[in-house]
Amino acid sequence: MSTDASDSMAFRQFRPSPARNWDEQRVYGRAVEAVIWAMPAVSMAFFRDSAFAAYGTDYHDVIAFSHPALPRHELLTSNAQVPYIFTFFDLREGPVAMEVPPADEHSLLYGQVVDAWQVSIADVGPSGLDRGEGGT
Repeated sequence: MSTDASDSMAFRQFRPSPARNWDEQRVYGRAVEAVIWAMPAVSMAFFRDSAFAAYGTDYHDVIAFSHPALPRHELLTSNAQVPYIFTFFDLREGPVAMEVPPADEHSLLYGQVVDAWQVSIADVGPSGLDRGEGGT
């Protein structure tokens, strides 16, 4: 790739960035992509470690919030209007089955089961495959 003065000038004129040339811009862009891609998994790891230390929980325990998440909960990507229910599965010893209770007149579980990257695995509740009837 050319690094003469005119190339540098064109770079600065059309791509404001901390990079000084196109090669640095490519590396900078890849770094930004890595941060964005990793943020959901890092958020989950921070919360898992925080919950294990602060609440004494472990894998397969259920953590149910009675209010929306706060900054002290160390969730980087949480929604400020949703009370979360979390559990962290340890699959090193094999698969895990999760039972979801059916909705009744006193309670309703509505949400998603997500992986470490917060990608939906299954919907739970009236919009899920269980249609609010519960399931495994």
